[in-house]
Amino acid sequence: IDNGLYNNSDIFTHLNKFNLGPIFIGNNHITDIKFGIKSTVEKIENKNYKYFGAGINVKEARKAALCSDVNEYCLLGFGWSVIGCKPVRNNKEGVNPFYTKHVIKSVNNCIKNFPDHRVVIVIHGNYEFEKYPQPAHRQLSKELIDLGVYSVIFHHPHIVGPVEQYKGHTIAYSLG
Repeated sequence: IDNGLYNNSDIFTHLNKFNLGPIFIGNNHITDIKFGIKSTVEKIENKNYKYFGAGINVKEARKAALCSDVNEYCLLGFGWSVIGCKPVRNNKEGVNPFYTKHVIKSVNNCIKNFPDHRVVIVIHGNYEFEKYPQPAHRQLSKELIDLGVYSVIFHHPHIVGPVEQYKGHTIAYSLG
């Protein structure tokens, strides 16, 4: 084990008791250890889970995760480089970058390719212990809803943040 945190893969024994959907892995600590994304993806795929938000290359990091309950969902995940999420580069593992133009392009592709799915955006963003969303994040979230996104969910600040309804859709600015 390199320096950094390590979670034992025995966690899957406990997680298997739940009906889990795709796992978001695009955060600022996924690359703390060498090949952190690769080893995480191997463990996740070994247990037949889907993942999104990061990958071992650009194609993998940008892919949407599809899942369903009574509805069909298309999940897209992004990580903000300002807080240490290392963007994926060509053949170097990393997080799907949270850049406005890239997010909008990804959303439009998802809506085009999966018109019957509810698009949910998950973003690892904002500063630790920040009580309020960044104004640009609020603006983009509303723009995404206007484009047809079902919900936008942020996490990272280590505290629960505000939640708002915009045109009947939920924007959660920090799950904690």
